[in-house]
Parts: sequence; C-alpha cells; structure tokens
Amino acid sequence: MAKNPEQEGILAWDAYQYYKDGSVVEWTGDESSQPPHSVTEISQSAAASDSHSSYHGQQAVAETKKESDKEETENKKAEANSVQTATLIVSILALILSVAAFLKKRK
Repeated sequence: MAKNPEQEGILAWDAYQYYKDGSVVEWTGDESSQPPHSVTEISQSAAASDSHSSYHGQQAVAETKKESDKEETENKKAEANSVQTATLIVSILALILSVAAFLKKRK
C-alpha cells in the first residue's frame, strides 16, 4: 500500500494492459501520444485533513449499499409474489374449465 504525496500535483505513471490473446498495450507515452501515460491528479480536500471524515464517508457508502441491496431484495420478492399469484390464478381457471368440460361431456 502506498501513501499519496503531501503536496498537490499531477503524477504520470506507467500502466500495462494485458489481453488473453497475448497482446499488451503500454500506457507509457507523453500526454500527446497514443496511448498516453496514465495520470493521477493529487489534490487536497477538506475530508483529507480529517481522518474520521473518510471513515464516515466509507460508512455512508456501505449504508447506502445495504439500503440498495435491501430494496433490490424487496423488489425480487414482490416480483416472485406476482409470478406466484399469476400462476395460481391460471391454475384455478384451468381447473374450472376442466370441470366445466367434464360436466358438459357427461350430459
């Protein structure tokens, strides 16, 4: 794990992309070349000065994810319930039609 520099600035660093076919793309060129260097801009923020802020930010993201997962689970349950209801209705209608056809055939 590395620590970001204390001062603001732009850092260019080499990156390599490897593909299954064995080809490699090297992101090592100048800004104007294709492909250029990978670049990271380092800047100071209010949250960076307070170590607790980053923790609370991460905690907020985790809580948001939990809420999103909960909503997704509820949506899946509602979808499953509607499918079960539709299946039950179709089954009851099929049973009624079968009984009606049987009684009509007996007469």
